[in-house]
Amino acid sequence: MNCSQYDGDDIDILLLRFREMMKTQPKFRYTLKQIAGDYYYEKLTIDEAVDRVFLKPESDDKILRSQKDIDEYIRDNINIRMPLDGPLVRVYLQKYEPEDQEGTPDDLKSKALLIWKCHHSFCDGVSVTSMVLALSEEYDRSYFLSTKDASWAQAIGLRLMTPFLILTILMNTLFAKADSNYITKKKEGKHLSGVMNVDSSTHIDLAKLKAATKKLNVTVNDVVMCALTTSLNKIFKRNGDTSKNISLVIPANIRFKFYPTREQVVLENKFAAIPLNVPLTETMESSYEKIKKVTKALKGSFGLIYGVYALTFWTVKLLPRLLCI
Repeated sequence: MNCSQYDGDDIDILLLRFREMMKTQPKFRYTLKQIAGDYYYEKLTIDEAVDRVFLKPESDDKILRSQKDIDEYIRDNINIRMPLDGPLVRVYLQKYEPEDQEGTPDDLKSKALLIWKCHHSFCDGVSVTSMVLALSEEYDRSYFLSTKDASWAQAIGLRLMTPFLILTILMNTLFAKADSNYITKKKEGKHLSGVMNVDSSTHIDLAKLKAATKKLNVTVNDVVMCALTTSLNKIFKRNGDTSKNISLVIPANIRFKFYPTREQVVLENKFAAIPLNVPLTETMESSYEKIKKVTKALKGSFGLIYGVYALTFWTVKLLPRLLCI
């Protein structure tokens, strides 16, 4: 789920822009229909899609008025399965008059609230954030963390390398070992309650975060990874687990360039799932250099990352057809 607050647009303008986007994004207008025991796609009209996709407060007492309300809404809805009577996405949209932004200047206070929920097959996080930005008044790449587009030569080179990386990818997959730690053992033993708690951090000043990463000579992703592994280390130790490392699978974006305009945003899945073995450390300060080494090695293996995506893409594309021959 993804939550976005808009400080310059009212809810009617956002809904109008969303309807326009639905016209160019077929995924918003598909539903499943069962015929003789088999499932088929059926196309919805824009009005039908809006009725099924958009959610709004059921009553005045259900209106979200603070970050705490947002956290509780996400907690209560994140595990609810979406029905198959429409696209696998739901969008909660409401006029937002927050009670917890007293010190914020009026021109910066949130005016509208959008909470997005979709199945992972619908699209990936880059598409979601790009689409959310496309709904705003200004579609500007600077809202995101700085990234570089690949040149045409780099794009062609990566595609040509893929066949030569297939053996390496298969060997890495074959010899990958599952972790055995506090979390995986509890999952195997079915001791997890299934109850999901949700909490939000305070608003993070991105300019200050970028300044801090520059001073530390690390990336924003490094800082996030350090925070995660340090927190996991505390949880493990609290429960008697002495693990020194943990294997994580992270999604790596393999788009060659950012969507140039709001009209060119596409709801798609363009990422590769990359396994990383990362160290667990006592403090953020002691983890920076260790995590930096892991992420630096990842940056140097983009050919392998793209190869994982390409191999998965063509397997899914061709295998069903080969099995039908």
